[in-house]
Amino acid sequence: MLQRVSAVCLLLCVALACENTTEGVKQDTRALAAKAEQSAEDTKASLERDIEAFRVEAKRKLDQLSASASQAGDKAQGGVSESGQQVKDKLAEAQKSLDDVGGKTRAEFDEAKRKVNDRLAELGKKINEGLDKAGDAAEKALK
Repeated sequence: MLQRVSAVCLLLCVALACENTTEGVKQDTRALAAKAEQSAEDTKASLERDIEAFRVEAKRKLDQLSASASQAGDKAQGGVSESGQQVKDKLAEAQKSLDDVGGKTRAEFDEAKRKVNDRLAELGKKINEGLDKAGDAAEKALK
């Protein structure tokens, strides 16, 4: 009889242990899911902050390029040449592409960021070329 009582107690303990183990696994799963969700939210927030910071910096550069383009037009004695109009058009395109910068992943954002930076660098070169030509024309006119 003692063996039967021992066997029943052992079965009850095993059943109780299995129930506790199952509940523990469920709790661990819920905790891991919550941690993964928080990590995803943190990553998304970080990406959004980086996108906004890039937009602000690129906007500042774009404003500087616009001012330089205007200065080049002024040096050309107010005449807007075809290349000057092209630069203004490209500045408008760059502004539009800046508004569209973003991405759902870091890789998409990095690619968009690279494209905008390349476009801004190209515009800067064209504006500098325009300023050089305007300066040369002004110098030639003074001679």
